[in-house]
Order: sequence, then structure tokens, then C-alpha cells
Amino acid sequence: MSIEDVDGPDRFPLLRAATSGFILRPFEQRDAPAVARACNDAQVQRWLPLPSPYGIDTALEWCCRLSHELRERSDGLHVAMATKTGRLIGSVSLKHTNWRSRCTEIGYWTVPDARNRGHTSAAVSYVSQWALAQGMERVELRAAPKNHASRRVARKAGFVYEGTMRNAGFTHAGRVDLCLYSLIPGPVDPASSFPRSAR
Repeated sequence: MSIEDVDGPDRFPLLRAATSGFILRPFEQRDAPAVARACNDAQVQRWLPLPSPYGIDTALEWCCRLSHELRERSDGLHVAMATKTGRLIGSVSLKHTNWRSRCTEIGYWTVPDARNRGHTSAAVSYVSQWALAQGMERVELRAAPKNHASRRVARKAGFVYEGTMRNAGFTHAGRVDLCLYSLIPGPVDPASSFPRSAR
């Protein structure tokens, strides 16, 4: 893994990493068509309040400008998950970062044909541990109770379930509860399946 240092203490450095199964890197213009397709997927639209429909212009704005500016504005970090050949298979984000309390939240989505292969849990595990190595003291993960796929990712990545936040989220269908998970510095729960490739 290579990390490029940047000026300013309250901003994550750029992240470029390679594991045995995928690479993590900043979003690029070439990702826009795949981002648009993924963000129009029924499951992504069900759980994330993204624009609907999600057009190619919105995807280009995200890939070329907004995902980079959010890091520069200290909100967090937004990276693409891609195959070794460069094909986009998902997104992992650190967001709502509070630099004073050293707490951040992780979010993610995966393209339909890359689901159920372990890539997302490995990437979430990798980025979460990386965030702790950058000085974060807590990484939170929030998922709707019926979002079983996202909750499986949380468990496989070693997050601990803390409880349910009532009426704390929203989707296109309306308000939803959110299950709160967390990861803090220290050994990962041995009951979780922490991927070796993500260490």
C-alpha cells in the first residue's frame, strides 16, 4: 500500500491500496458510466437516498470533482473499489468525520455482479483499519434493520453491534431505523471473519 502525504492535519491522506482481490483508489472519469449504472440499481436505490434517476452527469460530477473535494474539505475519504484491470466494482467512503472526537462513519455499495464474493467486507475491513491507523478512535457503520446484506458486511468486517437508532435514517420510501455498529482500536473480535488480504 502507498499513502501520499498531504498538508493539513484534519484531512485523510490519499489512499491507494492493492489486495489479493481488488484495488482501492480515487474515483476517475472512466468510472462514471459504472457509477451511474450502480447507483440506479434497485438495491442501491432502496437503501441509499441518491438522486433517482442517477444520470451520467451526476456520476461525472461525483467522479471528477465532488468525491475529491469532500476529502479536501475534511469530510472524509471516498475511494473506488476496482478489479486489477480497472473495472469498478464498488465504493467505500469515510464520511461525517469529526476530527476533534476522532470519529468517522463508513459507507459502501457494490455493483450487482460483484456481490456475494467477499470483496465488500474485505474492503470495509481494510479501510476501517486504515482509518484507525490514521488516528481515528472510532469507526461507525449504520444500516437499516432489513438491509441484511449490509449488516452481514458489518459483522464480517469485525464491527460490534451497539443497538438500534430509532427513526435515524431516511430512504426514498421514508424514515427508517438504523442499526449502529462500531470498530475501535484493538484486536478484532475473533468471532468475526477478518480477511487476511485486508490487513
